[in-house]
Amino acid sequence: MRRISLLMVGVLFTSPLALAVDSGRVTQNATQIFTLDTLENGRGQLTASSEYQVVIEFPRDVESVAVTISKQGALTPTAGGRFVYLDVVQPGGNATLNVVLTGNRLVQFDVALTTRADGITRYRVVNPEELQPVATAPAVLPVATTPAPAPALATTDLPMQKFSANGVDAQYTVRVEGQEAVVTYALTYSGTDTVFVSPANLVLTGPAGTTLPVKVETTPESSLLLARVPFTGRVRVTLPAGVTDLSAAWTLRTLLSKEPLTVTAKLAVTR
Repeated sequence: MRRISLLMVGVLFTSPLALAVDSGRVTQNATQIFTLDTLENGRGQLTASSEYQVVIEFPRDVESVAVTISKQGALTPTAGGRFVYLDVVQPGGNATLNVVLTGNRLVQFDVALTTRADGITRYRVVNPEELQPVATAPAVLPVATTPAPAPALATTDLPMQKFSANGVDAQYTVRVEGQEAVVTYALTYSGTDTVFVSPANLVLTGPAGTTLPVKVETTPESSLLLARVPFTGRVRVTLPAGVTDLSAAWTLRTLLSKEPLTVTAKLAVTR
């Protein structure tokens, strides 16, 4: 099974855990942190042991949890509120853990089943904004000034543009504001597979295939692309000078098929 590497955001160390096990004690009581948006684009890597229980904390309630059929007797997950508790019954190999959160947010983990006597006992999944540093107040309050009004930007609304591929219908509307384009999209799926989608799956490229930085303005609640249920959102991108169109490409993961779904389009940004 192909695994997708995951950026691990941080490890917060706390005091040692006084949990006795047969071969000693759990000496490394650490909390490993993942962000929710990163997990929706790849699997997290966890290590569990038959010598201690692992706890995963999520930013919202857990609706359901399941383990791959081949490992259902080896790993026992228990859900309660915003937590999932993992108990290893038969060590050896790896298991895939699927967790569905409220709002149809699906996250997946590859869990190594070991007999280690120590290791990380707690994992946290947080919203990305929780990792942003808190701004400190200035020592002296600045004097309030009235800024000069910004010059009005020339805006152009383009007609809706439609594209279809691999059972996915994609609709785009583009508003050009000065040197920026606001792209609103709506994806609709007509197939039978389960498709996982995130705004991060959208790649916009300019001339010569240069990938353009995208700012996400609105994010859909669900990370599942369901049949006949539109997946909508909006992004903003800075246009290179003289550009007349952008290439848009979605690469979507599926549950049953090993091959991702690809939906491409060429979006006009001028009339």
